Amino acid sequence: MPTALAEPALTLDQPTIARFRHDGFTVIRGLFDAAEVARYRAASLAISTAPPELPWGADAAYKQAFTQVVNPWRTDPVIREMIFHPRLVAAARQLAGRPIRLWHDQILTKE
Repeated sequence: MPTALAEPALTLDQPTIARFRHDGFTVIRGLFDAAEVARYRAASLAISTAPPELPWGADAAYKQAFTQVVNPWRTDPVIREMIFHPRLVAAARQLAGRPIRLWHDQILTKE
C-alpha cells in the first residue's frame, strides 16, 4: 500500500467534526489547493469518460442514470496519490475519531 508523504499536520476544528458526526458529511475548504483540485479533477474525468464494464452486469437503466468506476486508485497513479494524500487521510481519521481503513473508492458521474 502506498505510504503518505510527510506533510504538516492537519487539525480540524470541533464544529467541523461535530457537523460531520451529526449530518454524516461536511465540507472542508482548502483541503487541497487549486492545482491539486485541477489535477485530481482531470484524472477523475479521464477515468469516467471510458469506464470499465461493471462486473456484476448492471442493467441499461442503471448505466443511463450514472457511470460508476470502482477502485480507480488501483489503476491510476494520480487517483492513488489523492486517496492516500496525507491531508485527506488526516481529515478522515479526525472525522471518524479512530484509525480508518480504505474499503474502496469510486467515481460516480451522473449522466
